[in-house]
Amino acid sequence: MLQRLLLLFFVGLNIQVYSQPQTIAAFKKGDVSLLSNVLADKVNLTFDDQSEILNKTQALVKLEGFFKEHRITSFKSSHTGQSPDNNSFYTIGYLKTSTGTFRLFIKYSKVDGIERIKEMLFNSND
Repeated sequence: MLQRLLLLFFVGLNIQVYSQPQTIAAFKKGDVSLLSNVLADKVNLTFDDQSEILNKTQALVKLEGFFKEHRITSFKSSHTGQSPDNNSFYTIGYLKTSTGTFRLFIKYSKVDGIERIKEMLFNSND
């Protein structure tokens, strides 16, 4: 019994820390398919002052369009953190593209015990 609990605990830890590196890799590559594994069912997506709450499929289509319009050259994570209750996490970074640099804020929340992206804010940094 104790072995099963320990196994579940360590598997849970791996799931929790998995989303942020996968998200960073997705933005470095401009790969929407990597994001599909970590998006929540509803995502608040903001480009400068234009904010929308989209379902997962709509968010992926919008992100794919963004990646096509703004070819990604690099992504650098500048800060990560978490809420005091450990139920939400965030990443702040800079996304360099063919059209300029964007400051990117990504908020993750636990959904059924798994870390999912609930919010992304892209602010033009130029």
